[in-house]
Order: sequence, then structure tokens, then C-alpha cells
Amino acid sequence: MMRYLGSFIVVLLMFANVQLAQAQFIEEEIPDKEENGTALWRQKVFFGGNLGLSFGSETSFVNVSPIVGYRVLPQASVGAGPVFEYYKQAYANYKNQSFIWGGKVFLQSIFFDALMLYGELNVVKYNSKLYYHSKVQQSEDKARAVPWLGGGYYQRSGRNSGFYILFLVNMNYDPNFIYPPYDIKVGFNF
Repeated sequence: MMRYLGSFIVVLLMFANVQLAQAQFIEEEIPDKEENGTALWRQKVFFGGNLGLSFGSETSFVNVSPIVGYRVLPQASVGAGPVFEYYKQAYANYKNQSFIWGGKVFLQSIFFDALMLYGELNVVKYNSKLYYHSKVQQSEDKARAVPWLGGGYYQRSGRNSGFYILFLVNMNYDPNFIYPPYDIKVGFNF
């Protein structure tokens, strides 16, 4: 019982720190030009992305998806980035190995300083091989456009930096393709 109480207190303190950080943040308007007339586009550019790692005795997953974005308005951004994913399931005599690579473009809009609407289009190539007793039994290559729509929470930590958690729906779900009908993404911008 004490272990659960201690865990609850730690989580409560983490949320209290997040709320304190949010209360101390003062949003700055980003000017379009310096006094001498040159553009301040560098202040509107941000970087970030997703990194997913999961390793187990039977299943492994790696996702590396960096992004570069541009703030068109203080609340709206567009951007793009590459997508690299690796997935493997291995059992006694069976192994399925998949590589996914391609690119993505996104549009995000932040409301009320914390809520984010998000849309993303992934255009990816999928290569999958099914092995049985170390011999390739089946191999397939597919290309697909996968649109994701959803929203979530965005916690700012500076002019261009922040943390987000999103719930996204696959608008082109196909049970024969590797992407699920929904996804939860957690990421950072800096």
C-alpha cells in the first residue's frame, strides 16, 4: 500500500511541476522582420520528432521520425520529415521482418495554449519478409499513403520548444497493412 502511495505522490509532484512551468511561461510574439528589414525565419523554425524503441525476446520495434517545422502563425505550423521503422516478430521456427521508409508532411494548430489539432500524411514503402526455418517463404513490397488526423495536449517550454501527446486515427486503415487503426504519439519540439 505504501508503494502505491509513494508512486501517487511522485506522479502528483510531476504534474504540479508541469503546471508551475505552464504558469511561468509568457508567450512572446515573433516579429516578422528585424529592424534592418531581414527576415527572422530562424526564430520560426523548429525541430523535433519521434523516437520509438521496443525490444523483447519475440518482438522488436524501432521508429526514427525526425521533423523540421515552420511556424506560419503563432498557433499554426507546417513541416516535413523522413520516416524509418523496423519491426520484427520471431518465434521458434517463424520470423517476420518488416522495413518501412518514406516521408511525411504535417500541419498542426494549437488552441488555448495547450490543445493541439494535428494532421499528417505519411507516404511510405513497406518491405516485409516471412521466414520459416530460416528460408524466405513470402516477400512483399507495398507503397501506401497513410493520412492521420487527431489531437492532443501540447505543453510549451519555450518559444519553439514543447512536449506533446497525441491520439491519431488512421483515415486509410487497411487490416492487411502494418499501420494500426489508431496511434498514440509522444514527442518533443526544440
